[in-house]
Amino acid sequence: MYNQLFLFFSFLYSTLFATDTECPMVSSIGDRRKDTSKLRLVQYNVEWLFIDYYSSSDCPGNGCTWKNLTEAQTHMDYVSKRIRDINPDIINFCEVEGCDELNLLKDQLDGSYVSYLKKGTDTATGQNVGMLTRVDPLHLCTFQSPIYIS
Repeated sequence: MYNQLFLFFSFLYSTLFATDTECPMVSSIGDRRKDTSKLRLVQYNVEWLFIDYYSSSDCPGNGCTWKNLTEAQTHMDYVSKRIRDINPDIINFCEVEGCDELNLLKDQLDGSYVSYLKKGTDTATGQNVGMLTRVDPLHLCTFQSPIYIS
């Protein structure tokens, strides 16, 4: 029953408003780190970070780990807690659906991150590679001196 309601509202939302939100293009040169002498990089496989319904893989649903929206939100909360604990400056994600999920995650953090996504071609699972960063990618090209990477 809940799955059918979720499908209905997902369909309604996508037809009335839009599909997945677009992530910003890299266009600014900014650095929002508290300590600019250090750079903390993290790679995190978030294992099906899906909140929007992706029909090709039935996720959330029977096609992925999260059987309903409540389980998917619990997973999102867990991921955001782990990120707060690790406190990265740049974090790369595997197995994220899209920018909606990155933006929901970003909203649960401290406001210093910008989200970026490389939309892939995996139509079977819909998984993509995403990033939250305090250091805009163009700014990384301007580093003049060595930094400590933790």
